[in-house]
Amino acid sequence: MRENHAWRQHSLRIDRDLLQKFIQSIARRTGLSIRSQDWERLQGKIESRVRALQLPTAQEYYLLLEASETRSSLVDVYRSDKEWKKLINALTVTESYFFRDIGQFNLLGETILPQIIERKRQSKTVEIAGKPTLRIWSAACASGEEPYSLAIVLQECLPDFEEWDITILATDINEEALERAKRGVYSNWSFRPMESELKQHYFQPEHRQWKIDDRLRKFVEFQRLNLVREPFPNSLKNIEKFDLILFRNVSIYLEDRAISDVIHKFYHTLDPGGYLMSAHGEIPSQLLARFKTHIFPQSIVYQRPPEEKTVTLSARVRSSAEIPPQDRRHSKSFSPSPFPDSPRSRTPLQIAKQLQTQVENSHPGSVQLSTFAPKTSEASRFQSVTQIECPQIFREADRLFQDGFYSAAIQQLEPFSSENPRCLQAYSKLAQAYAKLGDYRKATYYCIQVLEIDSLHLEIYYLLARISELNGNLQKAKALLKKIIYIDPNASEAYLELSQLYQKEGKIDKSHKMRQNAIELLQLMPRHQQPQIQIRVGTGEG
Repeated sequence: MRENHAWRQHSLRIDRDLLQKFIQSIARRTGLSIRSQDWERLQGKIESRVRALQLPTAQEYYLLLEASETRSSLVDVYRSDKEWKKLINALTVTESYFFRDIGQFNLLGETILPQIIERKRQSKTVEIAGKPTLRIWSAACASGEEPYSLAIVLQECLPDFEEWDITILATDINEEALERAKRGVYSNWSFRPMESELKQHYFQPEHRQWKIDDRLRKFVEFQRLNLVREPFPNSLKNIEKFDLILFRNVSIYLEDRAISDVIHKFYHTLDPGGYLMSAHGEIPSQLLARFKTHIFPQSIVYQRPPEEKTVTLSARVRSSAEIPPQDRRHSKSFSPSPFPDSPRSRTPLQIAKQLQTQVENSHPGSVQLSTFAPKTSEASRFQSVTQIECPQIFREADRLFQDGFYSAAIQQLEPFSSENPRCLQAYSKLAQAYAKLGDYRKATYYCIQVLEIDSLHLEIYYLLARISELNGNLQKAKALLKKIIYIDPNASEAYLELSQLYQKEGKIDKSHKMRQNAIELLQLMPRHQQPQIQIRVGTGEG
């Protein structure tokens, strides 16, 4: 018995060459980028499937997967496709929750969707049963929280929603996640950090969980879709002519070529004038050259240019960067306009926004966040229930980082962050370490993880701005710095950085104005609070 066990363990060993074949095959099939730190976990998942199928070796499993790509029998192709679905279920991330990045949902509800709706009303486009159409695609919906959140926002935006033909298409490559989405039953964890009134209004309790209301469920159509391999637009699958596509928290897991292909297909799947929204800093700017970029304090959105004149986006909130410091000291709010009037005096979505708007409406002096050691804002205190305290391993990694051993710090932190996905400090330090090494894509990935936990983390916005500048994307760098000022109107460092960027562009008057704003703010600040140098990123160990 012992000898048989030893033979089986030996037979499942995967050498580096075979592992690379698996990685390449997975990339071709799904577009997923398997990082070197994930190789061990990938090997474990492969071994688990080999044992489940009772195959003698991992090589046999590889041949099974490849059968769908070669001239195999129909039976072998069927077995291969069936196994690919199981492996993909094991590999893909399905973590999500309702109103993930509340700032982006506020932007959708207050600006983007109302403008789409107004454009539709004015164009008098009617396609089905005499109703105007509205088409939205949640392109990687995981277990369904994102498309159902969109349905809630639409209820807020459209008091006459019954008079519209609404489609919310929700697709994902993971079949198990889609089945959970179709059931529409969620634990309290999926509602973080929302208040209970939201659940009580749109959900019914069911065995210590919560089930989505049927009036929302009817708007959402689920289907399995491989964004990388399958062609679209596709009229047979109803994947065409969308007014809005959400593609958030996906491309950070994909190879560059796969991202490029998917963005190209999205462009042609949008209706002219339609919008694409991604997570913060997620898509390389060079892939979005055909889109028109709209910069808002809450997010950047991308628009397929209209073929003819349409309703343009309404005037945005004046950036804090454009308001002199002496005016800002006497102004409490630069928040966007509220939702259109609703029959209800206080809607659940407005309740969900309450903590964010409290932060935005607070006196500028109440948010004093320096580049290196941000203080706890109201929002970060609110979200701290989902953070965890980082143990001794983080302190050891921090010492390595301070001594310039960035790769060693990464080796310490990455396994820990995988097991403890709510440790903000670990993600932040990983972002800084990768930036120091010049690996800006991985640095950006970990910046996004930090912002998922604390969307007002100024240190990370500074780092993302610096990375954008080094990548030659001055427009994006300026947008990030303006967002810092929107969060903290006293951020003198952001004004100085903006001054330098405007100077690079030859916009001397704007550069002088930003520098003057920074000087005025520094003069108002006690000396012990004045900022020191910022994080700088590099190209190697130092």
